[in-house]
Amino acid sequence: MVLLAVCGWYFPRALLSVRYWNTPCPDGEEESRQFERYRRLYPRILGSLPMISVAIAFYRIHEWMFGLFYSVLTVVF
Repeated sequence: MVLLAVCGWYFPRALLSVRYWNTPCPDGEEESRQFERYRRLYPRILGSLPMISVAIAFYRIHEWMFGLFYSVLTVVF
């Protein structure tokens, strides 16, 4: 699950950092900062979702220690 979370975090971030040849360059400073914020935020969310879902699944079956472990791992990650 940690490997899935790392892949979910790394690959979107890598794809969002590539400058494609036919992509227009942002004109203003405001657009550049907004794109940079999205480039950092979305991969982190995508990487956290698998661990959050596993933590919720463990909480629902009353396995509190595993749920707590994955919750803490999500926060650390």
